[in-house]
Amino acid sequence: METGPATKNTNLGAVKSVFGVKRFLLYLLFTMVFAFLSGFVIDLV
Repeated sequence: METGPATKNTNLGAVKSVFGVKRFLLYLLFTMVFAFLSGFVIDLV
């Protein structure tokens, strides 16, 4: 739910073609880390 449209397959394909592989992998990493951290913070509350 947190990452939503950022992780749809069609959107990921478009992001990869625009950003290139290196920045695409950074995009995925940031998305996963942010989702994990925000879920962790929500669980603490």
